[in-house]
Amino acid sequence: IDEVSHETYLQEGVLGFRFDSSNITDSVIIKASYTSEDGTSIEAKLEAVRHFSPTKKFISVFSSSTSVQVDEYAIFHVKSNLRLDSFQYLVISKNEIISCGEHKVINSSATTSTMTLGVSGEMAPGFTLLVFHVTGLGEVLTDSCFLPVDGFSKYNTELEINTGKDHKAERVEVRASGGVGAFIGVHAVRGSIYRLQAGNEISLGRIVEKFMQFEKTTRKFNKVHWKSRDGESGDQHRYFMSMDSGFDTNHTFTSAGLVVMSSADILQDSGSGFCDMEDELPCDLSSCYFVNQTCDGVQDCVSGIDELMCPNLEKEEFEYKISRSSRTEFLYDMKEADWGWREIKVNDHEGVEFEPLTAPATADDWYFTAFSINTDLGFSMIPEPFIFSSKRNLMMHVTGPSSCYTGEQIALQVDLISHHDVETLVLLTLSGSPDYKFVHVEEGGRVSSYSARLSSGDHQLLVYLEPKSQEHIDFPITPTVEQGTIEVTVTATAQTGLCVSSHSVVVQGGGALINKHTSVFLDLKNRALVMSYLDIIVEETPIIPYSMNRRYVFGSTSAKVEVFGDIIGQAFSSVPATIESTLHKSAKGTLARVFEFGTNVWTLHYLRLTNKLQRPFLKEVLLDCNVMYAHIMKRFHTNGSFTNWDSSGFSVWLTAWTLRLLKAASYPDWEFLLYIDPSITERGVAWLLQYQAANGSFYEHSTDLDSKINSNMRHVTLTAHVLITLCECMSLLSGEVKIRATVASQRAALYLERALSSLSDPYHLSVTVYGLSVSLGRGDVEYGYHALLRSQRHNRDGFIYWSPREIPANPVKKENQRPFVQPRLYHEEDSVAVETTAWVLLTALHRDGVTDMAERIVQWLNSVRMTSGGFISPVDTLVALQALTEYAFRARLHEITKMDVGVEFPMSGNKRHKVHIDNSSVLFQTEFEIPKVWGNVIVVAQGTGQAVVQMDVNYGIDHPALVEVSTIPCFDLNITEYYSTYRNKSALTIQSCFRWVRDSPLWSSAATLEVDTPTGYRLVESEAENIARCGTHPTLRDALVTHHKTVWFFEQIGKDWTCFNFTLRRWFPVANMSLHRQALLYEATARERFVQVLVNSTPLHVLNICEVCGSYQCPYCPHYNTAALYSISPL
Repeated sequence: IDEVSHETYLQEGVLGFRFDSSNITDSVIIKASYTSEDGTSIEAKLEAVRHFSPTKKFISVFSSSTSVQVDEYAIFHVKSNLRLDSFQYLVISKNEIISCGEHKVINSSATTSTMTLGVSGEMAPGFTLLVFHVTGLGEVLTDSCFLPVDGFSKYNTELEINTGKDHKAERVEVRASGGVGAFIGVHAVRGSIYRLQAGNEISLGRIVEKFMQFEKTTRKFNKVHWKSRDGESGDQHRYFMSMDSGFDTNHTFTSAGLVVMSSADILQDSGSGFCDMEDELPCDLSSCYFVNQTCDGVQDCVSGIDELMCPNLEKEEFEYKISRSSRTEFLYDMKEADWGWREIKVNDHEGVEFEPLTAPATADDWYFTAFSINTDLGFSMIPEPFIFSSKRNLMMHVTGPSSCYTGEQIALQVDLISHHDVETLVLLTLSGSPDYKFVHVEEGGRVSSYSARLSSGDHQLLVYLEPKSQEHIDFPITPTVEQGTIEVTVTATAQTGLCVSSHSVVVQGGGALINKHTSVFLDLKNRALVMSYLDIIVEETPIIPYSMNRRYVFGSTSAKVEVFGDIIGQAFSSVPATIESTLHKSAKGTLARVFEFGTNVWTLHYLRLTNKLQRPFLKEVLLDCNVMYAHIMKRFHTNGSFTNWDSSGFSVWLTAWTLRLLKAASYPDWEFLLYIDPSITERGVAWLLQYQAANGSFYEHSTDLDSKINSNMRHVTLTAHVLITLCECMSLLSGEVKIRATVASQRAALYLERALSSLSDPYHLSVTVYGLSVSLGRGDVEYGYHALLRSQRHNRDGFIYWSPREIPANPVKKENQRPFVQPRLYHEEDSVAVETTAWVLLTALHRDGVTDMAERIVQWLNSVRMTSGGFISPVDTLVALQALTEYAFRARLHEITKMDVGVEFPMSGNKRHKVHIDNSSVLFQTEFEIPKVWGNVIVVAQGTGQAVVQMDVNYGIDHPALVEVSTIPCFDLNITEYYSTYRNKSALTIQSCFRWVRDSPLWSSAATLEVDTPTGYRLVESEAENIARCGTHPTLRDALVTHHKTVWFFEQIGKDWTCFNFTLRRWFPVANMSLHRQALLYEATARERFVQVLVNSTPLHVLNICEVCGSYQCPYCPHYNTAALYSISPL
């Protein structure tokens, strides 16, 4: 044992040995064993063989430099047993050749030659020096040596945590310094996560390991890895000088990541020549092993070379870290994980940067690390993290329901936490507000659910806290506002500090929600004034004379008017546009994600084509589109197909639909923000071509997701959809796939031409005609186009549309010789009519451009909107958006738009609003709340251009006769609730039974069931997804949980009754709960096919605040605030 290694052992526990071998030694086997104090032992074996050289000539290289830093010199010694005049060398780092050269030997008769190398930053964190010499006989002698480099110590990064400015630990100051012009990053991580040491923290050892991954393999390097037992310090790695492990010249070059091309004699072991068979590699001792035996855990070679450079240790390390990370619930810290992150990008002086931080209100230890990057001096990092504790003497957290219905009594849960070493008296104050009142409990815990005593103003409570303890307090309140957002403030005052917390609650109207939508298109192209009268369907009072029932629930009404420029309506109701903001529905699955992706993409195209797209907004939306793209690719399979659910079959229609919208996002100017891989399109198209029949048609692989295709003409419609996809995606294809796609599109076009004469349904005809019109110059579409013109329909206003059946216009109520437009109702084939008309509009624009017929089609489309940003369902909305974008680009009416729109509310004191719309503000939405929801709204528009005015009216109902019904019955739905026998109905089981009632088709397409959940109850979404996955219902595929709703997604619903159950549990105490809720079942692609039922929750409605343990005043509840009464007796 050498002295240097002995000193290293005393400091780091690493021993170094040197062996002298004789000239006749062929191999050396070294065994080491270690036995711990408890008797546990471990062994390791190393075998060294003589480097292969038939002439017994050798060259070797080693270094006498033990610690090398950047900008220093490394000393190497080259030793040989032959005369050398010179030798060549290569410097290799991170699998790249850094430099090369030739070294002249001064004394050629000496056996050892010394050379120096300047170490640059490119050579960190280590480099390999490979030396070789070609003898006079053409024999190549070679050897290599790896030397670690300290590349991160050229300057120091300093970090200081200053807590002296705020002794309450609410604010902390970070002082960081680095080199001039350096980037300084400061990061904090929870102590519970840092102590895992699972790769979530930034450490110098982790950075070095990431750099070393650039090497071809790191198993050949000598390394020691230290792990902290308690996790208080990060993993440490130290690399040592490593000699060549190659057993011959060829293997030395190969292990260094080099391929030799030379006429010289590259020496190989004599046994290597026999490894000429396919899939064979040489061992070092004249034997071979197969490729599939590499890294299989079995030592097939005597020397173990087949297991030498394997990532087994890295895999074990990865699995170890993942197992540790998976055991903590704080792995993804969404709220407070980045509070300590600061980027100091401008450090133009040699000083200290001061950054104030607001500490989170959690009792945790935080580990601060800091690093700096300098363009001249490189990377630097503090050696050890700083620990900061966010524990405060007094802490308070307030939680409760995020929303409730009018009249409900909700409990705010207040948690007081004391970290002080002495007892504490805390004065809790519920701040008074006109928006809510406090709910009192009478003596003995007596209280009524619907007529409890209420009080306003501040409410105070004195709480005793023992040292380092916590208490739970429930404050019951009831909102006094009918609708809106209230903010409840609670203050905790003690001798150790003051805490103030607020909680916001959204108050909604009671009953089952009914939404009515009215859309009016203002066309001022050829006239200067337009007046429209919108009828508010809600009456002034809900009372029906001489009736026990009422028109709507008191306080549940709300209404708003929205004014939009141009024709597409609300461009971005949210960023990004979602199915919730566009269609007011919750959805999951590939179809929903494709809809959201397509809505954002086509709206961006609209802004681009109308010169309204701004760079910052484009970047913001496309970054969100990347997330949607990832969601879509979640269910992309290696064969090229897409599925809607994890457990559903491959869908030809969904694959074609998805590829078409991905192609719409493949715009060259957007690729730096959103890149759609063309190979996805190629693989998808190649998969689609497998489902083309001999006659040219395409057939479906699984059940139909879109109800419009679920008919006896499904082959024609599906073929048209696939043909459109093939034609639009042709530019992204190449090679054999493009040739096959071209032939397939021609065969599909011929099939559609033959089928044209047999088509009478406008939907099938419109998709077919558009598919032929965009095909590669194939097909005479005149017959089909004229057949479409013959099947057009006209509504009462003269607008043009296409539909299998008549779609009535909005009802009109005439009063005082004024036509008041009433909200639109759902009608059978609504979604079919919208999509069909949109396909016809695309065909007409493609064939004739902007004509009078196209303008009347656009007017009809805008009159049948059921939401501000959408139409009926996802598919028809996307097709209509594409058609309206194409029309807006061709018509260019936004360039001449200059109009004033006046909105008047006669029943609210003739309150008037005026909106000016021009080319600069054409996309901005203007929204007005209607103060008194009854009567009518008068809209007056003057100027030139086009605009859309829409009105939404909402109200709640509590009688089954008032629910919305579909034109033709589609579903039967029964909802039954079962309550837990014990524990005050804290568990609620809901049984849903349903069936499809139509004779044709025999089953529905994809369907969605929405069930409102009572306030305070919740179902964890992971549990809901497990219900869907476990096969409780044969066609149930997924589930979604929101604040007031559980949503269930079915692949289809048949004619037989089927049921499934799910259980909600009380998370927050709520009393006097809303009596009625609703359940809604509808087809995902045809919203007009639905059934709505009321759910009566009387057992929950009659629970008082003490029965749900929602007040500290309740004597039989766990968190009853008790106090002892003492009396002093006179002596």
